Amino acid sequence: MIKILVILLLELSCIRATAQAVRPEAAPKIVTVCDVLSKPLQFNGTMVTIRSRLTGTDEGVWLIGRECPRALVTAQHIWPSEIALESPNPRLHHLHPIDFQLDAESERRANARYGELKTQVPGRCIVWTYTGLFETRTNWSESKAVYSDGTTKFMGFGHLSEAPGQLIIKSVDDVAAIPDCGGGRSQKNR
Repeated sequence: MIKILVILLLELSCIRATAQAVRPEAAPKIVTVCDVLSKPLQFNGTMVTIRSRLTGTDEGVWLIGRECPRALVTAQHIWPSEIALESPNPRLHHLHPIDFQLDAESERRANARYGELKTQVPGRCIVWTYTGLFETRTNWSESKAVYSDGTTKFMGFGHLSEAPGQLIIKSVDDVAAIPDCGGGRSQKNR
């Protein structure tokens, strides 16, 4: 009788372990630029998934948080609510170790989806979702450039060091139209 009970308990624990092992991973919590910049040290050095609008030039691309224009102020410096996007590059200096590469297939899929969306909605009505390692400075007073004329500038991230943080991209998870954003391609503000 005891032998049967032990075998039954072993079988039940095996079934339970198998059921736990097959459960899918929980989806990462998606945050905004405003979430990250309102508590940058909480996110510093962690993998994070951010959904936001983008802005860019030939010099770089940034996730933007228009909803929180003064999200981060350091030593009376008001930072733009932007997070610079960077590819993992072993030749560049990062603040944290990078043990991943950009998922090129995710980037290809997202760019294809963007190609479809941009013919249907203005650019201001498109949001992107990126997963990557967020980096910011822990002590901004040590990240200040002093120029020969005596002027100073905080050294952030991205082009001209203007962003208060950067996301080292692991994957481009989604590109989507913002519901009820307003109108089709004929609108001026794209």
